[in-house]
Amino acid sequence: MKPTQIIKISLTVLPILTAGLYLLGLSYHQGYLAAYEINDSLFPLASDKALFNGFFNLLTFTFPSIIYTVGALGSFIILAVVATGLSSTVRVKALATKAKYWIAEKKRHPIDTTTSNNLINKSATLYVYTSGIFLILLILFVMTVLSDRSGREQAEKEINRFNSNQITTTEVHSNELPATYTGKLIMCGEKYCAFHRADETLIISHESINKIIIQRNYKPTSAVQKNEKEFQ
Repeated sequence: MKPTQIIKISLTVLPILTAGLYLLGLSYHQGYLAAYEINDSLFPLASDKALFNGFFNLLTFTFPSIIYTVGALGSFIILAVVATGLSSTVRVKALATKAKYWIAEKKRHPIDTTTSNNLINKSATLYVYTSGIFLILLILFVMTVLSDRSGREQAEKEINRFNSNQITTTEVHSNELPATYTGKLIMCGEKYCAFHRADETLIISHESINKIIIQRNYKPTSAVQKNEKEFQ
């Protein structure tokens, strides 16, 4: 393969790969927040983090996820087979017969061979590009759905670990809260921090937080390490 061909292929594949990783990272982020019933607009994801999350999520897809992807591609093949089967029906055969008569009629007045070849080449090129784009969109759609599901599953795992006292807890001290809020820190963005406890989610702005205390429970002892962070 010539270096120029490698460069052309790279210039074609890299944008598609980058877009795919970005969609994977973004859908994972949205799925993770959706599990806590948080609107992702409150915690926008930077492009570099979206790409990193997408790459990491692509590497950590589980075996069932791969099965789903193969199943989606298998469904596409089945649809192609069904379409082929439909082409053998009486109605389609009648249309094919009419087309044959039309072609036979045109042969009596043949068109320019060069023009015919150009039309065939353009049709073949259009078919290849259309099929390729459709397959790429199908794969991206399936992978995005799986990434969203992966984010939701990760959030559910963290909730279960928190309920079992196997994950760090956070105390939130704020003048706007009636009492100290103890829960799980979900994430902090540029303006807000989100916490989870039981069946509720707390979203509070940085300005409203006086202090947070992060507690880590160590096993098998009950010792607790506390880290305090002051919000200016």
